Amino acid sequence: MLLLRFKEFGCALTVLEVLIIGTGTYTAMMKKTKVSHTTLQRVLSDLTKVKAITKKDIGHRKVEYKITAKGRNLLKHLHRILTLLKD
Repeated sequence: MLLLRFKEFGCALTVLEVLIIGTGTYTAMMKKTKVSHTTLQRVLSDLTKVKAITKKDIGHRKVEYKITAKGRNLLKHLHRILTLLKD
């Protein structure tokens, strides 16, 4: 589960924040999250499995991700968890 590992929690939060603005590519998320490929792949896989994001192939080795309504709801909850952790 992605919430059990702190690095993946932060990565998932950043990915969803990037996607809330619009669609995002793997490269853009890699630059924004500053985590390893393995961690980013795991987070994207987990978010796709729970249907928080959708994955669309747009060409040779190019993938575009988009946030879903469920992902927007998840982002709200992650922000609440982050607020609780800070207090």
